[in-house]
Amino acid sequence: MRLLLRALLLCLSTLRLIGLFRGLDGILGLRDLARLGRDAQVPPLLRAIQSDLPLIIKERPLLQVEYLEGLALQATSATRHDEALTYDMESWRLLSTFPQAPADLKNRIEFNLANSLMLVGRYGEADILLRELIERESKTLGPEHQQTLYGIVVLANSLLMQYKSSEAESILAPAVGKLERSLGQTHGRTMLAKRVIGLAYLLNGKYEEAARMYADSYSALAQKFGNQYQNTISTLEQLGIAQHLGGHSERAADTLEKSLGFSRTMYGEDNAMTQHIRYILADCLLDLKRVREASELLGGLRLELLQQAEVTSDWPARLDFQAARIALLQRDTMTARRLAQRALTGIQDPEKPRWDHLRERVIQASGQDTTGR
Repeated sequence: MRLLLRALLLCLSTLRLIGLFRGLDGILGLRDLARLGRDAQVPPLLRAIQSDLPLIIKERPLLQVEYLEGLALQATSATRHDEALTYDMESWRLLSTFPQAPADLKNRIEFNLANSLMLVGRYGEADILLRELIERESKTLGPEHQQTLYGIVVLANSLLMQYKSSEAESILAPAVGKLERSLGQTHGRTMLAKRVIGLAYLLNGKYEEAARMYADSYSALAQKFGNQYQNTISTLEQLGIAQHLGGHSERAADTLEKSLGFSRTMYGEDNAMTQHIRYILADCLLDLKRVREASELLGGLRLELLQQAEVTSDWPARLDFQAARIALLQRDTMTARRLAQRALTGIQDPEKPRWDHLRERVIQASGQDTTGR
């Protein structure tokens, strides 16, 4: 009986260890999936370790932080940003109870929390965390370490969401070249940095610089992923926008037509990206007085898809403005003035900076002075 009991205890102990190691492998696997960007594999891995979780936490309490990180990653991938923020805040709170937690874990959880705050529009709180993180990583990893530089990219993006494009450009410009030298032209973080600073240049009216950054990023994306990849298509669209705003309308039209072709092939007509490119291309074609083509592109655009592609209250005003431009080119001055006035009335928060200079362009089309009178 004693031998049987000892064998049973040994068996239970072995099963316990198997469960523990399987669970540990799962939680550590979450870290690798997050690092590799393979978000789709997170939910099944979370389900696989669920039954072993109490045992894991008992043996290694700190791993609960990483489990919460996995839940947040799953929620973010499903665009449940409020839920993700709840998990990230809890993992950050829990981490604070472990004074000896590894520095890389603390950095990662703080970064995740800042990112979740950004995704729900709490940019000020995100900025505080990101600046703290960048300062700490500058001291521990070095100011030119790729992780420090990537924190600067994310902070710059947060600043752009707050219309602080000058500050975003000033902190990001030195970091882009350093990231490229450290990681290479086709690394995801390099390409993201170039797209973020491209937007900063665009908002600051530096269209040639913006076009150069978008062209570099597009080339790298096409080389790495091909032209049927979402970020490749959207970056090509951004290049066309920069060319258009920089006064190169013919070149911009060619670029935007190419982008639209890729999007139509990949996603079809009833797609947010496709519809957004149609609008941008129509805007460009009207500058070239290609009215019939622009009218065809604008016909059938759906507000909910445009809003999905670019979140702004300006879409009704934008569409009225383009209709006014078409009427003006068709010499229907009264209709053009009426539509331009309706567009001007529909612009909410008129003092907010806009990359497309909508208010100024509408005022010009309506024949009013710069005050909108």
